[in-house]
Amino acid sequence: MATCIVSGNLQLLDGTPIEGAIIKARIVTSYFSTTIQISPQEVTTSTDASGDWSLTLQRLSSPIISVEYTPDDTSSSRFLEYSVTVPDASTADFSTIATEL
Repeated sequence: MATCIVSGNLQLLDGTPIEGAIIKARIVTSYFSTTIQISPQEVTTSTDASGDWSLTLQRLSSPIISVEYTPDDTSSSRFLEYSVTVPDASTADFSTIATEL
């Protein structure tokens, strides 16, 4: 199975990095993409002190990527979801392949 490292950076609008955000990619059902089978999977990571994160995902898969974090000025969690098509490449920048749901 060929993989792609998808990476990104999470910041507040003022440019402050968000540390400790949970980034989760999930594929719920199995399907075929061209000639390869994409199997259900869930992969999770968190952002570092600079807001950076990366996930190793199957190439040509189409996971839903969720982002959950709690800003310092509130106790309420924020939750965002994105549709992604992972390219047939060794690396990809999340900001260029994601569409917010």
